[in-house]
Amino acid sequence: MAFTIPPSAKKMVLRSACQKWREFKCRLTTHYILPYLDQPELLAYPPADYSFIEKSHWDIFVADRTSKEFMKIHDDQVEKRMLSLYPHRMSRKGYANLENEWFESHPEAEEVDRSDTWLEARKDKKGNFINDAVVKKAEEIEKLKEDVKEGKVVVEGVNDILTMALGKPEHGGRVRGQGTHVKQSVYFDLPRQKKARTMDERIQEGVQKFMAVETPRIIKERDAFWAAEIQKIRAELSLTRGGCHDSPKPTLQQASCHSNGAVVRDVGVSDPNTPETAKKIFSTEEDRAVNKVKMIDTIFVDFGEEFQNNNKVASEDDYMVADQDDKKVGGDDDKKVDGEDDKKVAVMDDNGVHVVEKNEFEKVKVDGSGSSDCKLAIGSLSNIVAFAKMHEVHVLDGREQTIHGVKLGEANARVSITQVIQGNAKIPFPIGDEIVSVQEAMGTFIAWPKDLITVGNNSLNQVFSAPKRAKKGLAKKIKKSSKLIDEYVEPELVVDMGPNYPSALNRLWTWAKDSLSDGRTISFQLSKEAFGLTRKQSIFLSDIHAVCSGGEMAGSVICLYIHFLNDYVKKNKMSSMISFVDLCTIGATGCGTATQRSHALAARFKGARKGEHFLMPYNDVNHWTLSVVNPDAEIVYYMDPLKRRIANGEWVDVVDNAIKLYKEDLNKVVKKKILWENMAGVPVQTGTKDCGLFVMRYMKEIVHDKELEFVTKWMRRSKLVYTADEINEIRIDFAKYFMKRHAT
Repeated sequence: MAFTIPPSAKKMVLRSACQKWREFKCRLTTHYILPYLDQPELLAYPPADYSFIEKSHWDIFVADRTSKEFMKIHDDQVEKRMLSLYPHRMSRKGYANLENEWFESHPEAEEVDRSDTWLEARKDKKGNFINDAVVKKAEEIEKLKEDVKEGKVVVEGVNDILTMALGKPEHGGRVRGQGTHVKQSVYFDLPRQKKARTMDERIQEGVQKFMAVETPRIIKERDAFWAAEIQKIRAELSLTRGGCHDSPKPTLQQASCHSNGAVVRDVGVSDPNTPETAKKIFSTEEDRAVNKVKMIDTIFVDFGEEFQNNNKVASEDDYMVADQDDKKVGGDDDKKVDGEDDKKVAVMDDNGVHVVEKNEFEKVKVDGSGSSDCKLAIGSLSNIVAFAKMHEVHVLDGREQTIHGVKLGEANARVSITQVIQGNAKIPFPIGDEIVSVQEAMGTFIAWPKDLITVGNNSLNQVFSAPKRAKKGLAKKIKKSSKLIDEYVEPELVVDMGPNYPSALNRLWTWAKDSLSDGRTISFQLSKEAFGLTRKQSIFLSDIHAVCSGGEMAGSVICLYIHFLNDYVKKNKMSSMISFVDLCTIGATGCGTATQRSHALAARFKGARKGEHFLMPYNDVNHWTLSVVNPDAEIVYYMDPLKRRIANGEWVDVVDNAIKLYKEDLNKVVKKKILWENMAGVPVQTGTKDCGLFVMRYMKEIVHDKELEFVTKWMRRSKLVYTADEINEIRIDFAKYFMKRHAT
């Protein structure tokens, strides 16, 4: 019989097999050979309990164990054992179980000293010490405890009460009174010893020091060079254009960042208002966002400093329509614009520059990202149900925006909820029967009446009046430029399907393009069995595109994949071993304060069984990691696809506090320090956007390991890698599960 063992588990399996083989031979010797040395006829055949042992093998084994060489080794070990003055009487209980029993008998104690467990291990079932030597040490330990309380003796590091009582320093490989698996560096919180640096490490350190000194100088010289180049080009432009612009255009290589984060660039076009200019900009193969920015930026530059100083809504004293001099020069078009003087509002937003009818435009000033913080109310403005981000809404050229396939309406605004206050409150415009409450609306856009939205202390229901004076010809430029931008059509999301592209992903993308276009979504209910709670989550076309093209994984995608893993957990009856945590209760953004997240996590741990592990994908703004928590043992296993060390930041505090709250709720004493183990041996991500896929792969391997030996496999640094097929397997799993359960 042969077994196929993966290289990553070979060492662990062989070590375990070796230990069990030694224990088996010891059991045969002590129970079936040594007691019958005076009765050789009883050693002629193998024991009935182990009938699988062949007689020839048994004869060889008996001859070896009754030989003079073995008996000498046996007698020597017996003599050494007799020299032990303080033998323990725990049998197979171990210090960990003994410590739990001690806490049960001392409920008022917050922590246990190892001298107490050392003494308890040397008592018999009646509570008596086994010999006088142990009694003497017990008296010394009690006296040292009193001296420590009175300040006569100082305990520091490894030189604690037990070490002083026994009179011998700790052995480097273990901690007395704590068992074989507890390290001194962990128990005594000792600093890590620095390893001797290799020549490569020394060279790298030298390069880092050199760059720390030289980088500021290099940056300074670079900035000075480009400043001189900009001045030259400004001078040339001034001569070429006759100084007709107040603000010269920056060069192609140079960009200026405004206070709101917008970037202004020159794309080398003389007149942004001509069709040729638009054709040149939109003919590039760059993505849709870059094309749009270039179009807006070109207009931005030629309009001069007016938009740079106020690039959202035309303020009072700024540009609107041309004066009477413009009428004489501009012809009929200018007259038409001048005639609409008091009916227009000039708007610059992330979608372009627009001239909008004053009675059709209602908005508030927002930040550079195109959204602003607000509060959502129901019934009256005083009944706040959620905090949200409000996204700009306007009506242009008779067209109306839609949301989930339904017209938004002039009296409503597009919002996305960031924090829930009243989760069960009904939203004003339900999306079918899938999204009807505030809690269910998390993670998607919804419509909300403007008169029930509060920004600061004011209602949203207000109109910004059009300024009555503007610079010459600006309204005409705004109108023509707005037309160019409105005619631009953003390219569709595309997935590059090669000859070997998986058929499951092909079917998924074909279905998504047809079913999730025009802003439509598909919702699913979180499984209470998997997450401990239930709520609705939405999947967008962009989420499916990320799965099919290998992009950044959204939280909703990972949640749905957890449903797939939970089906395997239920099928293999592992529900008492593995559970999951809702990503929207622990994330770094939009999930509440650190305290709120700790309470939510503690509530999830409630009712955890002994040995149960909670898998928690965590997104720290723009990167996915995986934390596996055993709250009963107070251990956290941390897995980062970038193999970074555990950061002592907010996430550590959130999890530590959650475990403490969970333990306090059970009236159990929390250990001095929650143990965090960095799984440095996990395969490292190969791209810049596949951290989510790697976290999903980690979870799959953990779920498929019925012995939960992932710690042994990933604890130490290794050269383990995932192949492209192993990562694609995750995407295919998701595609098949989605098409089977949710595609209609």
